[in-house]
Amino acid sequence: MIHGPSGSGKEIVARRLHSRSPRANQNFITVHSALMENDMARIEKTLFGHETEDFVEVGLFEQAHNGTLYLDNVAYFPAEIQSTILKFVLKGNFTRVGGNDEVNVDARILSSCSAVPEDLVKEGLLREDLLHRLQVVALDVPGLAKRRDDIPLLVEFYISTIAEQINVAPRKAGHDVMAVLQSHNWPGNVRQLRNCVEHMMLNSVARQSDVLTIEMLPNEIVSETDVSETITSSGHIMSLPLREARERFEREYLVAQIDRFSGNVSRTAEFVGMERSALHRKLKSLGIAGSNHAKSHA
Repeated sequence: MIHGPSGSGKEIVARRLHSRSPRANQNFITVHSALMENDMARIEKTLFGHETEDFVEVGLFEQAHNGTLYLDNVAYFPAEIQSTILKFVLKGNFTRVGGNDEVNVDARILSSCSAVPEDLVKEGLLREDLLHRLQVVALDVPGLAKRRDDIPLLVEFYISTIAEQINVAPRKAGHDVMAVLQSHNWPGNVRQLRNCVEHMMLNSVARQSDVLTIEMLPNEIVSETDVSETITSSGHIMSLPLREARERFEREYLVAQIDRFSGNVSRTAEFVGMERSALHRKLKSLGIAGSNHAKSHA
């Protein structure tokens, strides 16, 4: 059971688990909660298949045979479907709609919830017995604001992926852009970050640029993030040797964050995605002793 806020990348985690498993060369089948908006008869046919005397229609569960079945936001599946899934998990088989014979399926089952599963049980959205069967191993995927160190890796991954999709050479993200991306709160999490990178990639094509710059950021990112100082200082930083430029940027970035949280190192550490002790060491190495001292370096 994978749980985390909407857009945090739960399906990405599920696909990665599949790709690293012995079933990697078999199907990865996703059952989205959006499918549950259809009428019950159609849902059952989609999931479990349909057969008559003349034909057999294979459902999603059967397509996952020998592979992985991913149940996305399972708490929002209708109660009747949750009951049928529980029976399948217990027995390893089901009957197609209109059929009589049991269909055996060997699939690894991954599932996800966008909230704490136990809370969903209390709200009556998720069957407790189904939760116990699905949550043999629990994985927490925090929102992007709580794992800012992942942002450069995700940006690099999305640049490569999107470049291949739109058939252009990968771009490089400028240091000023990366600073903005790492300081943004990302209420839409990984999904929002991907859309942002795609926006910049398309913008870079229009501008015939090999580098993603602040000017290419979506308007909503610029309006929600204070980028004025970054734009002002980026030209000077570009004229410095790498080591000095990196130290200057780190100092200015951390000073701004410490001032933002009124000198509270614990809150600053949580925001920037560092351990408190590691942040203390970094501040000491940069000569930043506290909020008052930080302001003298601003």
